[in-house]
Amino acid sequence: MDSKNPTYFLPDLCKSASLGALVILAEAIAFVVLLLKPWDQISLELLGWLSLFLQWVTLTCAALLCSMRKYLMQLPDAVSAVISYFVIVAVVMIMSMLLVWLQEDAIDWTHVFKNGLVAALISALLIRYLYVRAELTQRAKAELEARVDALQSRIRPHFLFNSMNTIASLIMVDPEKAERAVEDLSSLFRATLGEHKSQVAFSEEVSLCKKYLSMESLRLGDRLDIEWDIDGLSKTTPIPLLTLQPVLENAIYHGIQTSSQPGWIKVKASYDKTDSNVIIVVSNSIPDTAHIKHKGQNMALNNIRARLKAIYGESAKVEGRNTEDCYVSTIIYSLK
Repeated sequence: MDSKNPTYFLPDLCKSASLGALVILAEAIAFVVLLLKPWDQISLELLGWLSLFLQWVTLTCAALLCSMRKYLMQLPDAVSAVISYFVIVAVVMIMSMLLVWLQEDAIDWTHVFKNGLVAALISALLIRYLYVRAELTQRAKAELEARVDALQSRIRPHFLFNSMNTIASLIMVDPEKAERAVEDLSSLFRATLGEHKSQVAFSEEVSLCKKYLSMESLRLGDRLDIEWDIDGLSKTTPIPLLTLQPVLENAIYHGIQTSSQPGWIKVKASYDKTDSNVIIVVSNSIPDTAHIKHKGQNMALNNIRARLKAIYGESAKVEGRNTEDCYVSTIIYSLK
């Protein structure tokens, strides 16, 4: 098993976030133990001793389990859980023995076994919680991947037959251009049909879109004008595969192709540092007769919206609206 497996039930206690959570949990247990004492025994001094003991135990267990984690991950989960359980209980009992011996020069076995029993109950609940949480995380991840794959598999470029006709007409006239067109078409369908990645770098999505637009330019010629304004977004910014391409396809299918006049498409991408939002706006000219709201546009945008929400949550937004002279599609999702 990979030691970097993110769904393994035992968290990486070498990381500050996991260690910080354990420290807070230990302090919470110290307060609970203190409140269980009679009121006349409650004091800041007792709280200090409880906190010191529990933090000592917590950090020792964390250090041991952190060093053992890569070996534990190679074992069956049940065996790994049992070993982790006994490590925690053993550390608590050894620390209790040392503390009692230092205070009284003798070991009070009743006190030691009492602490061991409490540790056994708490560690059993903790390991069970971590195990169930890991199972739920793995299940949620599998469901998310299946959902994204199902949504992505519905994306099919409408231009297949037009592209094949264009390639056929170029074979005799310009073989090199026809060969490039075949390569671009192959790249598009490899991404659409085969490589179901959940996310890619923004530069990869843009490269794919440019290949698509190159194919359409062969058919539309001077009727298609593209303007890119994407320097405001880093090339390495993650984006779900085939998020921008269907929007461009809609722009051509509903805005450029149906008009006898030249049309334009503008793509603007930026990053809002305040909210950590990626903002992509695609606007396209529309023909004078485009007063009907096309169903195809809504289907594509709904698909993209569903994919973004599956990955980035409910804060993701995909909107489309008509203005006086263009149609504007807006994609927003947060990288928080």
